[in-house]
Amino acid sequence: INPRHPAITDIFSTLARRHLLGKSFDQAADAAARALLVAPNNFQGWLDLAVCDDARGITQGMVARMARVAVLAPEDPHYDYWRHLALPAVLGSRNDIAYWRSRYRSGLEALRNRPGLIRDPSRLLYSGYFFLAYHGLDDKPLIEALGKLLRAKVPALGHISPHLQGWRPPAGGERRIRIAILSNFLHGHTIGQLYRGL
Repeated sequence: INPRHPAITDIFSTLARRHLLGKSFDQAADAAARALLVAPNNFQGWLDLAVCDDARGITQGMVARMARVAVLAPEDPHYDYWRHLALPAVLGSRNDIAYWRSRYRSGLEALRNRPGLIRDPSRLLYSGYFFLAYHGLDDKPLIEALGKLLRAKVPALGHISPHLQGWRPPAGGERRIRIAILSNFLHGHTIGQLYRGL
């Protein structure tokens, strides 16, 4: 078989996706890289490599590959969000923490200035912001900036149900306010178990 035949791209892309589903990230990355040898501008190959790097904790690699994905799909803002808001789970030094927090801050600014809106917020599931808490620093300014960005760029987040349009908190603060949390992610999760008692 000719290793440069165009069908090889499809074969290795399919193999990469199968390995990704099986969480065999090294094998998936190898298959995606082989697909890119034949088709260097293969969107799916670069995306698969980015996902593999992210799963293996190679954040810098993921960011570089996601930059390529963003170039190949400029009309889709989700990939810019993923690369600009990436954070490693564990950092080795205070200098590393300072670098990634600064990068995160700059990413928020870049995304704020990026034209366009996010129409499907369910695709913005990258949760790198969670790792800010591991730094032992004041995260409030970054989280507030993230919230401001998302409210501006994801119109669906500003939706208020018609029956709540004129709602005001109870006077005197004597009545308990009940809050419901709906999530696809809290079942079988420690936090989900803790929320049951609230």
